[in-house]
Amino acid sequence: MDNFVERLRVARKLRKMSQTDLADAIHVHATSIGLWERGVKVPNLDNAVSICIALGISLDFLTGLSNRIELVDQNRDNALSAAYFSLDSYGRKVVDAVICIETQRLQNATDINKIS
Repeated sequence: MDNFVERLRVARKLRKMSQTDLADAIHVHATSIGLWERGVKVPNLDNAVSICIALGISLDFLTGLSNRIELVDQNRDNALSAAYFSLDSYGRKVVDAVICIETQRLQNATDINKIS
């Protein structure tokens, strides 16, 4: 996928949303979604962010800065957040350490791919 139009349409369909569903979710007219998906117009930044929130995707994916279409599961994220905040201080430190290690590992892998 190499353009906004295609990414918007694919993400919407993966979420099994109609253009009207998405329009209702972000408080715009359904014709706006159609115009964006045909490439006639481009949403402003506020609408683009709203699209990402409604579809559970990143702005990086929508704009082509990333090819990873990680669909965010809001229920899962809420459950993970609740679980994290139920931990004691030691448990939070362990989780924080794992996140730091994983973030660094991914950054290193990205740096290596840039060099290759």
